[in-house]
Amino acid sequence: MDDKPIPAYSPRDILYPLDEPWDKPSHISIIMDGNELRYCRFSNGDLSFLDGPPDPSTVWVKRAHETEAAGQLLRVENIVLRAISTHGGEMSLEAILGKIEALDITQEHAETLLRVLVARGDLTVKIRGKNASKPRFRLSDSSRRREGMRTFTSTFAHELTTQSEQIGRLIGHPPTRGSQREELLRNLIERHVPTRYHVATGFVEGANEQVDILIYDQVDYAPLFRAGNLVVVPIEAVRAVIEVKSMLNSDELEDALSHLEAAVGIQDDGPPIFRGVFAYEGLKADTLIKAFQHHHREVTDVEMRGQPIFSIYDMATAICVLRRTALFPGFGVSDCMDDSRRTPAIFELSSEAGRENEAALFFDFLLRHLRYPFTGSMTQGSFSKRFAIDVRQNGNGHPIYAGSDWGPYTINGGIERVEAQIAAYDRWLAGDNWVEPTVEDDTFPEYLR
Repeated sequence: MDDKPIPAYSPRDILYPLDEPWDKPSHISIIMDGNELRYCRFSNGDLSFLDGPPDPSTVWVKRAHETEAAGQLLRVENIVLRAISTHGGEMSLEAILGKIEALDITQEHAETLLRVLVARGDLTVKIRGKNASKPRFRLSDSSRRREGMRTFTSTFAHELTTQSEQIGRLIGHPPTRGSQREELLRNLIERHVPTRYHVATGFVEGANEQVDILIYDQVDYAPLFRAGNLVVVPIEAVRAVIEVKSMLNSDELEDALSHLEAAVGIQDDGPPIFRGVFAYEGLKADTLIKAFQHHHREVTDVEMRGQPIFSIYDMATAICVLRRTALFPGFGVSDCMDDSRRTPAIFELSSEAGRENEAALFFDFLLRHLRYPFTGSMTQGSFSKRFAIDVRQNGNGHPIYAGSDWGPYTINGGIERVEAQIAAYDRWLAGDNWVEPTVEDDTFPEYLR
């Protein structure tokens, strides 16, 4: 973004002077007075009017509809709040600028945005002695509360890690240790999901595979069987299935994916059931991504054991390794064809400021799938609003298939169906109502219509 302010000011613009002492910040609001613009200066609670517009070279302009500038300011604020809160509550100018370097902006512009944060009241400044060139920065009360809300998402990881380590030290029997870790996650999820849903373990009717964590609608559906926390429920009631692993390597991931596919069976309408894999420890993301790609390899005359993808219902929703990795399968845009076909891919998300948000991202995607009713707009608050500014995507995603001719693109009538599914799913996850995608094509396989 160009650092030079644009001289033409408009009502609702906010101007931040760049030549003031760090500990005496101000900002200038612009209002319409008849047919004239008036420039109101606010400094330490005092209001005064300027005789005319300030020199553009001495101010930074925050325009009402300039989303790029606002987004960059939010990213800087996110990094700075996290850095100060984890460095004893106070940092020097040089140390903060060093943290902002990760955003790939010039030092001059970084200092400009830091002045904006001071003028907005996000930061307070302390000058030691008479050396005004060496300010020290602290969080304001409002920033501490905001950082507390963002850091709150890390408490999921801390709670699970602490209790899991206690289990590991006290219980040497691996199966029992694994069962207790499943129970830890079940209890944590149960405290945060809507009361419409019951968090249990058990079976989907007709399946032989037990699911570690099974979340179903207990208001509209009664279990076919229940003994304590073990249930058997019809597929219509199920909204989420989760496999829990103490240690996730390539073989364990493929086993968990196969387990979830067998437990849920074929789903061909409605919003997809959440299918998650959650691990307390695990290998790095690159290794797990390769295992995911291998699991969904295409079936050939030589290799008959792949699980190829034909629709939005054929992939897991989220894969989480506590305090390490958060992977989310989805659909990217293939660059192999001129028509920009959608292609299965797996994406890695993480915290830009270094918070441990992997478990929080997993829970956020889970909660999005527990909306009710499906055909209504989202009414419950988005869990991710507390930390959305801190989430970044690492790279452009990892395609599952090298080319663009995958699954439904190889079937007559498949293109329209899968693209309609993807569009409906994307809109639903974003908060819109679910509209069942349809395709009028007699040649398309019945089980995928």
